[in-house]
Amino acid sequence: MVNSKPELLRKLNDRQILNLIRQEGPISRAEIARELGLALPTVSRAVDSFLERGWIETVGVGTSSGGRPPTLLRLKENSTGAVGIEIGRSSVRIIYTDLRAHVRYLDERSINEVAGPSSLLKYVYEFIEEHQLPIDQIEGIGIAAPGPLDAAKGVLMVPEDITSEWIGAPIVQVLMDGLNVPCYLSNDANAAALAESWFGKAKDYDSVVFVLSDIGLGAGVVLNGSIWNGHNNFSGEISHMIVDVQGIKCSCGRVGCLNAYASLRAIEQAVRSREASRADATWSDIIRRAKERINPEAEVIRTAARYLAAAIVNIIQMIDPAVIVLGGRAMLHEDMYLFNLVRQHVNQLLGNEERDILITGFGVDAVCVGAASLALQYVYDHTRLLKQS
Repeated sequence: MVNSKPELLRKLNDRQILNLIRQEGPISRAEIARELGLALPTVSRAVDSFLERGWIETVGVGTSSGGRPPTLLRLKENSTGAVGIEIGRSSVRIIYTDLRAHVRYLDERSINEVAGPSSLLKYVYEFIEEHQLPIDQIEGIGIAAPGPLDAAKGVLMVPEDITSEWIGAPIVQVLMDGLNVPCYLSNDANAAALAESWFGKAKDYDSVVFVLSDIGLGAGVVLNGSIWNGHNNFSGEISHMIVDVQGIKCSCGRVGCLNAYASLRAIEQAVRSREASRADATWSDIIRRAKERINPEAEVIRTAARYLAAAIVNIIQMIDPAVIVLGGRAMLHEDMYLFNLVRQHVNQLLGNEERDILITGFGVDAVCVGAASLALQYVYDHTRLLKQS
């Protein structure tokens, strides 16, 4: 029982108190005690500890109900934070965020410059040195990468387009051994979904699916603030969802996979293969010409939007999430043209059923912020402690 473990109970209370300050601040000690059903001395002990550590600050006084006006508390800007690492197919990005998941520092290098976990550890060292980050102000490091991966073991499995140095390597253990900081791993879309759930547009929803549309495709699922990895860590791997049983062949060897129609890479390849003069077409060119209804771009983009919308509707019917959030470069480019097209098709397929479909508020940083959120979640979420105990 929790009550038989005083240290665990203290930590549970601390996390709930800090999370309430994050959500509701400025807020007084008395309001915290009332909201959480805790004794005022318990709240004051935790608040004093957070003030001493520089995590929170006082911001004036509230309205008095008869006695001395209460002191108001909120998270302190630029105090402690977390590191987020995004391992992409073409680059590696590192950010440092504060406790609100606001990005303070960001750096990016080509994947060719960061060839495997040992090289990544060196990169993180250099990032910490460059920005003069005290190690005691890094509450944790989160790593987000394309799936499939094993979050519990901290290793990538066989993701597409990632060089062999990464596959099966103990990324989490290498960083933990080198930095002596807690580290966590999740797939890119799951991490982005977590960021939206805790700090973004989906924070008022109990369930969110994040659809990441970039060089590849993926979907992340968060239920009641926690990532749903699935039984075999394959939850959200929509890239190879079959959307046309008589469709074109996919890189995985099957036919009709969503990846073969709607990933950024598949769209570019389809345009180039249909017209020799478009062999050097960039993503910007493709979207611009699609907006002007010029073929083959317009036809390829329409096909991609229809298939992606069908996949999203299938997800909605199976999981019934409260909100769908879309992100990735394909969705964010050129006035969010593809996003608006996909949302239109989803609404048409759903008919009278209403569903919130949003664009990420984190822009191209969604996965990186998601990686940092993997660590920040352990600062706030008392249920993590219960699962570990």
